[in-house]
Amino acid sequence: GAYPAIDLGAGEKEHNTLEALLLSPSSRTEIALGKFLVILLAALVAAFLGVVSIALSIKHILPAELVQYLYGQVDPWTVALVGLLLIPPAAAFSGIFLAISIYARTFKEAQNYMMPVMMVAILPAMVVSYMPTVKLTGTLTVIPVVNIVLLMRELFLGNYEITSLVICLASTCFYAA
Repeated sequence: GAYPAIDLGAGEKEHNTLEALLLSPSSRTEIALGKFLVILLAALVAAFLGVVSIALSIKHILPAELVQYLYGQVDPWTVALVGLLLIPPAAAFSGIFLAISIYARTFKEAQNYMMPVMMVAILPAMVVSYMPTVKLTGTLTVIPVVNIVLLMRELFLGNYEITSLVICLASTCFYAA
């Protein structure tokens, strides 16, 4: 959702279309909500396509023995649940990206501001996902991004622990709000 956000904020400033949009009969809240929903939709489409692509790759490309060893199970229920878990973080980052984009004066400046945000999100997720001994317990259930990554790993392994799922989802929804 970063590039749609940049285009809907800083891009409109550069093209001098934001002023005309603000003069329209729509309220500022409606304009901001519309921009947010477009960014969220773009982020969710990309996330869902990524999850489906990974699931199809695991199911049809990897040998069955390797899939059982590494992933446990990849069924439609797990893929749907993982897809649903991506909604709150996508909403949180859509809001952050829109705020950064509106703050930035140019497209390039918005890119420069968003890079640290993406790195802060991606690095912990990468580190935790490559550590098989780290389990989703205690404070890890409420740490943004890390909790969702660990929960997705647990779901693909077939560990459906409802308590962790509820805590992760509730905390991530809270952050998104």
